[in-house]
Amino acid sequence: MKTPACLAGIAIALAVVAPAQASFTQEPGSPFDVGFRPIGEAVADFNKDGRPDIVTIDQSTASVLLRRPTGGYALETPPMGMPSGPSDVAVADFNGDGRLDFAVGTYVGNALAVMLRQPTGGFAVEGGAAMPLGFGSQGVAAGEFAGDAKPDLAIASRDTGDVRIFRRDGTGFTSVGTYATEIHPLDVVAANFDGAGGTDLAISNNASGSVRCCCARAAGSPRRPGRRSPSVPSPTACSRAISTATGGRTSPS
Repeated sequence: MKTPACLAGIAIALAVVAPAQASFTQEPGSPFDVGFRPIGEAVADFNKDGRPDIVTIDQSTASVLLRRPTGGYALETPPMGMPSGPSDVAVADFNGDGRLDFAVGTYVGNALAVMLRQPTGGFAVEGGAAMPLGFGSQGVAAGEFAGDAKPDLAIASRDTGDVRIFRRDGTGFTSVGTYATEIHPLDVVAANFDGAGGTDLAISNNASGSVRCCCARAAGSPRRPGRRSPSVPSPTACSRAISTATGGRTSPS
């Protein structure tokens, strides 16, 4: 027979190992108004006050919500006009001034709007106008693909079934590579997936039900573990489709 003290100890142990339950409460003032039918967002500290702000995109504009000291969010400026049909947004310090900027790819307008953070607040489009892409973009990801410590962009093109790499060249972007994917790539993310030091890509493909992983390699040779690659991701060195419809089976590209 267990003593009361023993039973009390068991009860405490059970309480400690009981699974935690996630719980959320809507913040006062939420939901916060932005543009018409928002479809994407990213988080960054745009005004460098140590609090997370939000940039959202909708059918024709981008909105920046600044986190307030007392809680909640407020629009920094009225929604900013974008080329038609924004599809995704990526955040980085594109011009190297220590302030975070954002880039918006557009599917209908076939353009890229690079919005630079201004010293006095707000944003201005780089070069005074959006950069023509010549294709309708879907996913947009920022990463250091060229090994020069500057943020580049990877942009997925749904209609042509590929991902384009745009290298940061000081005052803009230059296309430096096109890599085939499966059918209808919709989103792309960048990270060091294989642990070898470069910036790799993962592309989700809507029609084929797969995710393609492309790992960075030096041109013409395999990259040594732990060494940075000076090139953009290669479609042949470390690229495979991971099926999301067949239980995780993989097939070489």
